Amino acid sequence: MKTRALHELLLLSAAGCFAVLALLGVAQGATLAEDGQPRAAVVVAPGLPGPTAAAVDDLVRIVERMSGARLPVVASAEETDAPARIWVGRHEGLEERFPGVDLSVPKYEEVLLACRGEDVLILGHDQTFNGAVRQAGTSMAVYEFLEKVLDVRWLWPGELGEDVIESPTVRVEEFTYRHAPPRQRQLRIVNHRGGAGSVESYRGPRSREEVETIARQLDQGASDWHRRQRGSNHFRMMQAGHAFGRWWERYSEEHPEFFAQQYDGTRDPFPSPGRAKLCVSNPAVAEQWIENAVEHLEAQPVRLVVSASPNDSALSGKCWCETCRSWDAPDGPPITLSWRNHREEYVSLTDRYVRFWNILARGLRERLPGREAYVGVWAYVCYRHPPLIHTLEPNIMVGYVGWPGEEWQGWARQTEHLFWRPNIFHGSWGMPLLMLRRTGESYAIMADNLAGVDVDSVFHHWATQGLQYYALAQFNWDPRQDAGAVVRDYAERAFGEGAAPHMVAYYDALEEAWAERGRRASGLDRGQVVGVLPEVYNAEFLDEMGGLIGKARAAADGPRAELFRRRLDFAETGLKFVRAQAEAIQAIADMRRGGADTPHIIARAIEATDARDRILDEQMGTFAVSAIHEFHDQNRRRMLPYLGPPDAEYRGLLEPERGVTPLPAEWGFLLDPEGEGADARWFDPQAARNLEWSTIQVTGPWGEQLPRDDPDDPIGSRVYHGVAWYRT
Repeated sequence: MKTRALHELLLLSAAGCFAVLALLGVAQGATLAEDGQPRAAVVVAPGLPGPTAAAVDDLVRIVERMSGARLPVVASAEETDAPARIWVGRHEGLEERFPGVDLSVPKYEEVLLACRGEDVLILGHDQTFNGAVRQAGTSMAVYEFLEKVLDVRWLWPGELGEDVIESPTVRVEEFTYRHAPPRQRQLRIVNHRGGAGSVESYRGPRSREEVETIARQLDQGASDWHRRQRGSNHFRMMQAGHAFGRWWERYSEEHPEFFAQQYDGTRDPFPSPGRAKLCVSNPAVAEQWIENAVEHLEAQPVRLVVSASPNDSALSGKCWCETCRSWDAPDGPPITLSWRNHREEYVSLTDRYVRFWNILARGLRERLPGREAYVGVWAYVCYRHPPLIHTLEPNIMVGYVGWPGEEWQGWARQTEHLFWRPNIFHGSWGMPLLMLRRTGESYAIMADNLAGVDVDSVFHHWATQGLQYYALAQFNWDPRQDAGAVVRDYAERAFGEGAAPHMVAYYDALEEAWAERGRRASGLDRGQVVGVLPEVYNAEFLDEMGGLIGKARAAADGPRAELFRRRLDFAETGLKFVRAQAEAIQAIADMRRGGADTPHIIARAIEATDARDRILDEQMGTFAVSAIHEFHDQNRRRMLPYLGPPDAEYRGLLEPERGVTPLPAEWGFLLDPEGEGADARWFDPQAARNLEWSTIQVTGPWGEQLPRDDPDDPIGSRVYHGVAWYRT
């Protein structure tokens, strides 16, 4: 076959992608396989970075899947008499084989593909740093060849998600293709949170050994998918996590002055030792960080970045000393800081931290002259707004947390080392929170100044969120793609051209549901967001979604119809889970509210959560929905009161001999940051009636039900330490 992707791209101008050097219909080009027999050999250059070997294995495997022909892999042309050759990496004599082709690939992550006669070239920008792989561009070039030329898609991990169009003959026409991201330092990392490290949270019937095996398979499958999407997690350039989690433990006894002065003048680790804040205007703090950073960098020659991001709970416990406050921009955007028993309206802390980070960056350069080393930081919550006073030193990497807009552009004017930390999947609990168009719009905003992307929240719910993961990967490689075109291509390749319109309508409806009904979740805490999900994914809406899958199933046709229907089964499994999750959440909410028929309500909650958990367990290892990641995140974020299953206390209420009547789960609630309630007699019913009480679910942590730190973080929460009052 002449590959479909190449035929389509041949119609583009050279500016579009391919520079066409042969007219359609002219028999010029390389035949890789003919009538199921190999006609080409893969010639692999020596010394290519490690990931290239896996890419070459995939190239050989894909051609065999397409045609039945297994191409030999050799180290030099002398080892083969195959009439056609696929040259992987840089070889001597390429100039003669590819006349007129500029063989340089100077840009970061640049790839070059070409075909002249019976020779095919696959070449990328490869780079090492102190012996470690920094850039495996040729590996990326192999996958670009597989997608753009041989028309392969990796829709989701596993065999079912790999889409290969079979043909006994595989022929590539002459062409030249070059691609590089808009920015020279593009780097992408996708962390697959959970996996083999999350089996402790599993609560199903399988053995630990079996769960660990499945977890490793999930992680491997996801890593393979990420590599095939031209991701580059082989070299972690971006490191900007919360950096001072152990400082209280290490330094508080000897150096209490390192830590933030609280509003009351003390220097305690509010809100917790692991989230203690620092007095960043203290020169000794900077000197200690620099000393630690130099030690880390000298011990790890391949390391480039050391984080200096403040600990989490961003609005709590910030230093209130006079010097730190003098570092803040008086006209900065408003924020609200909190300490134990006190809240204060204040201004953005960005300039305070930028001044601190600049001291660290200069210190690294002075202590390690000639060494490439960066200070990694997050632009996050109360220090997310760009600085108003200070300018960043050149060796600072900034990770922007949130959806990009004017703030992103402000940081882009400050640094060329700007990457995106979207945090968009946290707390989705397997539901299809699709934000495809907003993701595309965000990449369009970032395209000219994006240095990298760090996503730490891919939870393996591929049957519900897989299209969002796929779109994110596609935009990572080419940030100027059209979101609608990505969705249409995904639907056509996954389900066939006949079923695709119905599945596009399906995904559009899911996206619209969250955009419209899910907007009520804005400003809510995690527990309250969970409460919105049954409304967004209500039974009537899910029936409509099931109808669209049914129409797609009826429209699936052609020689691959059976494959398309299996993939529709996969999508339908996701919808089945969404229905079960929504029903379980609603049943748990009803149980927490209590009522006259409490035993029946508890029994219904047990039934609903058991039904959901059975789906999760049945689908382990299929990539549809992941029990391991779901159970892990429920526990880690203390969400069992909202997601279930009911705990032992509730289950005990079903024992009639106990004769227990539960109190309502929803009580009145009022914060008392100034500690005035006792003196004002808020406990007196008459006084209480004159106060503005909110409501709270007393079966869940109250800290999880407060307004969020970050309005652009869909699932974040605020930490409050102080007095509060409950009222029945």
